[in-house]
Amino acid sequence: MEISSSGIFPVRLNKTNRNGNPEYYLTGWYTELNTDRRGPFVRRVILDKKNKRWVAFDGFLFAPNQPRLTLMRELEIMVNHSFIKG
Repeated sequence: MEISSSGIFPVRLNKTNRNGNPEYYLTGWYTELNTDRRGPFVRRVILDKKNKRWVAFDGFLFAPNQPRLTLMRELEIMVNHSFIKG
């Protein structure tokens, strides 16, 4: 898989703190090698201090010949509202 930019979905990396835990948020355009699959993606990586691990929530959008902005917004909402119980 390769990560690149497109005109609508540029590569962006943001670092924030939520509830005192570091968190990374990456968006951009993915291309699966040797296939025709490509589209926007979102990845949120958070530190789980209790279990001493990093956890990634990924969302990939493959929607050929369809408007992607609304679908991508829904995907971002799902990834942003994911959490670790405990």
